[in-house]
Amino acid sequence: MITRVTADTFWQARRLQSRKIKEEIEKGDFQPFGPARFEPASYGLAPYWLIDEIIQQGEISFWIGDPGVGKSTIMTALAGHVAHKKPIGTHRIIGNSNLALIAALEDYRGVSRSVRSWEHYHQVEEGRIGVINRDWDFVSNERDVAYFAEEIEAYSGELEGSIKLIVIDTLSDCFGGHSQNDDQAMMAFMHNLRMVMSHSLSDYHIAVVHHHGAQKKSGGYGSTVAWRKFDTEIWISRLASDVRQCEIKKQRNGQDGIKFQFDFQEIETEFRDDFGVFKSTKELVAIPRGKASENGAYFIEGQAAVVLNALEQITAAEGVPVRDMPDKLGVSRSAWRDAAYRLLSGSNETKRQAFSRAEKKILGHDFANKVNDLIVPKDQPKRLISINGGA
Repeated sequence: MITRVTADTFWQARRLQSRKIKEEIEKGDFQPFGPARFEPASYGLAPYWLIDEIIQQGEISFWIGDPGVGKSTIMTALAGHVAHKKPIGTHRIIGNSNLALIAALEDYRGVSRSVRSWEHYHQVEEGRIGVINRDWDFVSNERDVAYFAEEIEAYSGELEGSIKLIVIDTLSDCFGGHSQNDDQAMMAFMHNLRMVMSHSLSDYHIAVVHHHGAQKKSGGYGSTVAWRKFDTEIWISRLASDVRQCEIKKQRNGQDGIKFQFDFQEIETEFRDDFGVFKSTKELVAIPRGKASENGAYFIEGQAAVVLNALEQITAAEGVPVRDMPDKLGVSRSAWRDAAYRLLSGSNETKRQAFSRAEKKILGHDFANKVNDLIVPKDQPKRLISINGGA
């Protein structure tokens, strides 16, 4: 049976589950939910971006792609960039004390490893990306919907932050056995998600992951209601074996047609298994491709920024004049590599891989040139280097 939750459902769930609200009830301070605390931008307010030009707070987006294209890997990166305020190309992240939550309904273990790999690659604080796994039914089980809202608030309170992004991966795993081509089921699903958002303390964005079928638009999408009810629709496609492109096909309060790309890079990382034993594995990490902004600037992040800083430091300390360019100093590739190794963490193998990737990006984006067998960093007055997410 398809169910649309009401405000009373949330009141009942919170009364049973939330210690804080129980205390408020005992004191007589608690009142059942009234009007929505946050009105989504799609209801007439000015755009309130979470990722500049891509997704907005208070809205729901639909991320669509073929099976195996790397949707979960990209959504992990999306969550990481939001939680740690790392821009995606030239698209800024808005907000402070951001948290992200991934409802990994399809592959909890795989997504958990992907999150840890992303954190390891960027050398950031762990714990700002939460991963949960439940047997949710957001179409016909009102208690599941209410408990999902409660879990969101509990996670925010535990980490003293504000959830800004929730990823539901995937749509088919929270439909309670209903057909995704059922218009009524899709309408109930969207209604229940908006009820969760309306009665939340946070103005977050919900990103729903879905894979289309072979026909893509006729039946593969699921219900055609998705076209009308989702605020933003983003297609993920494979440009090359290690490159993925995201394209905004529809945006209710923004510009259609915006494209941004990710490089897929395999890194070696460690994780603790169910018995507490550390194991080594190779995981894919999605890294935004540098994209020139209107003023010609690029963002260089993470390990690439560390390697670029190593080049500038070793050049200032040990650089030699470049023939025919007496005002320029350069260093050998081996000296640059050795300096970078001192700043990078991990095994020699991971350092070698990180340096090779960063070298390609730095030279490819014209942050340095190779002149007479020497590496020469370029003067970049418009350069934007971001190690921890700040411009």
